[in-house]
Amino acid sequence: MRLVSVYIVGGIVDRNRIRGGTASKAKELGLQTARLELSQETLRFTSGTTILTVNHVVEILLEAANGANWRDAVTKVLPSRKGVIDTSKE
Repeated sequence: MRLVSVYIVGGIVDRNRIRGGTASKAKELGLQTARLELSQETLRFTSGTTILTVNHVVEILLEAANGANWRDAVTKVLPSRKGVIDTSKE
């Protein structure tokens, strides 16, 4: 995570109304885009979906900005019903 970057979080528009709308607009404007590191090599979701709420994404970014690594930030922020397992600790 780069503390000098501006993060724009795509939400309802991207999933339900205009799929990929935020990423398309960023590309059109020549802005760099990225996704949260939710790879199955480090994290596994045993229930539900990997689609996150805007609140969860912002909380994960805040945890990372305060020094947490991605795995710790994700497992701390997401509710247990998501069934997130840190596979590096298995």
